[in-house]
Amino acid sequence: MPNDALPLPALNAFEAAARHGSFTRAAAELGLTQAAVSYHINRLEQRLGTPLFIRRGRSLALTEAGERLAVEVVDAFGRLRAAVGGETGAAAHALAVASVPTFATHWLAPRLGAFQAAHPDIAIKLATSTELGDRTDDRLTADVEIRSGPGGFPPALAAHRLLEVRLACVVAPRLAAGLRRPADVLSLPLIGMTMSWDAWFDAVGVRAPESMRKPAPRFDSQVASAQAAATGMGAALVTPDFFTEDLAAGRLVAPFPVVVDRGKGYWLVHAADQRHRPKIRAFRDWILAAARP
Repeated sequence: MPNDALPLPALNAFEAAARHGSFTRAAAELGLTQAAVSYHINRLEQRLGTPLFIRRGRSLALTEAGERLAVEVVDAFGRLRAAVGGETGAAAHALAVASVPTFATHWLAPRLGAFQAAHPDIAIKLATSTELGDRTDDRLTADVEIRSGPGGFPPALAAHRLLEVRLACVVAPRLAAGLRRPADVLSLPLIGMTMSWDAWFDAVGVRAPESMRKPAPRFDSQVASAQAAATGMGAALVTPDFFTEDLAAGRLVAPFPVVVDRGKGYWLVHAADQRHRPKIRAFRDWILAAARP
């Protein structure tokens, strides 16, 4: 391989393998055999004088050198695809967005009007799914997704942290008067996940074994938990950023100023090789600016 020749087939094979974390899936995408993908990557490793992948049985991971190269190569091939992809018609002007429910209804939907005003040529198709919580695989159900969780996404996905998952205790106004100190929350049914309440009680310095807690319903979204709390069913833990109107109007009350960081976030994710598609780039730039503190 001449020193001045750009090894495009090898780089193409490396880019696909880096995105998928798999020679098999890279081969399927490129229409090659797995052996051909392996050959191209071996040739590239020989040229660079360093391994790009760590192969452990069926698992595949990038080395440090592989990670550095992948950032540049995935980006470069994404630009090429955007330049020559020829996306036209309805596909170029419809953006499918999938999101965890509470983020969609209480943060994204109220702001979408601003995006549509700035990009009247892009039609947003918004869907919600509770399955996007704590999901880290590279299978996408839409052009872009809003997932919640700790992160740790594979190289095939580009991920951008939007908001922190922060939780505050909220109750109905008629219950707030009886809560003079955090320990008083134990007098109410605790709506939501036990682990979240564990973190909240730890933060306020209250010993709260399971035997001291009153049972309460568990819901698959903060919206349902907040609605239950507003009816006086008990205390719930919610992200205050999603319920500013309810708190301002007094439908919900946060009796204590403690807000617990769960070490998780809300993430915008999309295929790494699609980052330069105009509609994805437009939505990404807008939502990152909207989420900026």
